[in-house]
Amino acid sequence: MKLRSLFLVVMLIVMAVWTLLAWGMSELVSALPALLASAQNVTQQKIPLLDLIPKNMSDTLQQTLLLLWQTFSEVLPGLTDWAGYLVWLTWAVGIIFLLIVTCLVGKRREY
Repeated sequence: MKLRSLFLVVMLIVMAVWTLLAWGMSELVSALPALLASAQNVTQQKIPLLDLIPKNMSDTLQQTLLLLWQTFSEVLPGLTDWAGYLVWLTWAVGIIFLLIVTCLVGKRREY
């Protein structure tokens, strides 16, 4: 009986940690748009490695990266919503799995 009680306590602790991890990931995902906005305000520093690339390729690469960055910043708010949903869906599946394992161990009879 004590082994089952210990197992139940361990499973509750695992569920609490799983919930805290999901909560932290959700908060991180919801903070991404603000992080992106602050990153856009940072002045662009010169990268020494770009001196090795020919000037016309460097300009083209910079314009392409700028276009990708702008596209990403427009799409990011919608992506963060779906990422948040995915985090909580993963949490729910994990909790259901832990509950099933707990029930199966609780139903097991020792002979």
